[in-house]
Amino acid sequence: MNKKIIVSLFTLIALIGVVLIIISNLSKPVYSGVECRIISENSPPEKAINIVFLTENLNEKAFQKYIKEFIETEPFNESKNKFNFYYISEKPKCELYKGIALFCYSRNLINLASSCPNDFIAVVSDRDRKIRSSAYMNVMSINYKLPPTVFLHEFGHVFANLADEYVPAQLRRGSKNCKKTCEEFEGIGKCYKGCSRENLFRSSYASIMKTLNSKEYGDYNTLLIKQKMEEWK
Repeated sequence: MNKKIIVSLFTLIALIGVVLIIISNLSKPVYSGVECRIISENSPPEKAINIVFLTENLNEKAFQKYIKEFIETEPFNESKNKFNFYYISEKPKCELYKGIALFCYSRNLINLASSCPNDFIAVVSDRDRKIRSSAYMNVMSINYKLPPTVFLHEFGHVFANLADEYVPAQLRRGSKNCKKTCEEFEGIGKCYKGCSRENLFRSSYASIMKTLNSKEYGDYNTLLIKQKMEEWK
């Protein structure tokens, strides 16, 4: 075989090897070096839905009530093994959006959270009760003063893209729980007027997505969450 061809083949093999190493490294999670504490790890992170908690001005016990509420609520109570929970002790800084809503999303927060396997990030902050919690991208900003069901409400937003069912509210793009007609619920649940907008309909009278006094998502919202869980990874 021609010497030039042999050299070319070896060069090509070497380049392929380098490319494969680069691709392999890109697929690995990048950790920030901050300690990641395991609260409960029920499945391998690559197969689970991973939730990492941080607190702005509280200790690590602050978020335990949210996990308890979460794993006792349908449909999560039937699929506990799908969820892993982690904690990072580093404290991010949150802001107030328009003076009314807690907002913790930041580049620094994303960097801190990268120390743990994370699909969703929850930051808990002790603020005045009148301050609302919020959800942006995969980050939940939780006001500790509000009922524990606030975590379920915000998780409904980030996980299943559920819209607020109270009125008025900004309708989330692509959400499926607010319908133009009752027929669109296909007989699942009931039908009540008012879902983010006055002219849209919701499937239950008072679900978690409507009021924090509720402990249920309602039949139709539960179905949407289950479908998302089945599609996950």
